[in-house]
Amino acid sequence: MAQSPVVGPVHEELTIEKTKQYGAPALCEKSPNKGVRIFPMGLRRVVDGDTIDVTVDLGFEIVRNIRVRLLGTDTPETFCKRGLDPEACGAQKAAADAATEYAKNWLTDAGPQGLEFRYTGDGKYGRPLGYICSQGTCLNYELIFKKHATYYCGGPR
Repeated sequence: MAQSPVVGPVHEELTIEKTKQYGAPALCEKSPNKGVRIFPMGLRRVVDGDTIDVTVDLGFEIVRNIRVRLLGTDTPETFCKRGLDPEACGAQKAAADAATEYAKNWLTDAGPQGLEFRYTGDGKYGRPLGYICSQGTCLNYELIFKKHATYYCGGPR
């Protein structure tokens, strides 16, 4: 498996008020608060609702462009599988577009200051997994709570 370019300090305790407010568990048993590596980040592009291209600041004037997979979330795919009937395909595409638009708006509203990537490890395809947070709120949770994503930690969907 590919090694992630992400390294950085480990933070032991951070409070995320939304997580407590919603009573949300740590997604995939990886808390956004403990044992994660936290990096300031900038938005490059929203690929889809649960995949974001970002620039992370590793410190010492070292930055990396990476594709991040939001941990614990699954948004509808932006393409339809072969054999899916046109009506279902249209509904899936509309839901995917809504999730992508929500992520874009959330990240834009958060602004360039205060966005952070909370790295929890690499996924099975070698992409960095984690949370994208700003001012005590994580996009991962917001997508689930606003019903643009479902909870997903691998395995069959």
